[in-house]
Amino acid sequence: MCLITSKRSYKIAKQDIPVWKQLNTDLTSLVEDFPYKPNIVYKQLLEFVEEKRYNKLNMDWRGHIRPSDVIDSEHLFDKYGWWGGGSSYDPELIYIRKGFHSFVSKQRLIISYVSGSDNITVKFIIPKGSRYVLDDTGLCVSNRIIMKNK
Repeated sequence: MCLITSKRSYKIAKQDIPVWKQLNTDLTSLVEDFPYKPNIVYKQLLEFVEEKRYNKLNMDWRGHIRPSDVIDSEHLFDKYGWWGGGSSYDPELIYIRKGFHSFVSKQRLIISYVSGSDNITVKFIIPKGSRYVLDDTGLCVSNRIIMKNK
């Protein structure tokens, strides 16, 4: 998963920020199988990647960049005339490939995912002082995250 955005810098959380993630029932992330345990501060560097470089490094099997979900895809199409179905370069866009990806509301997560029996919705916190990027659709990436008790 990566965040496609025009935001080229991060913000610093002035207070704890509640966010939501969908996990497998064994408390691993859906995309990377990253294992989570409650009340541990997980840390990772944020990695910003220019679209031109990203196109060469991380395309899907068809050579296309994929937005996170339908809402993200529609937003990119409305704003940039681009929906990730090709590999055209847009100098306004940047990709944040590494970091902890989350949703700023439970409702935003629910519209994004079709719930399955193997998935659970879990509340997390981006702790005060963390670096984070929030896009225009309610998707977020941060350098630190804490899973609350499930």
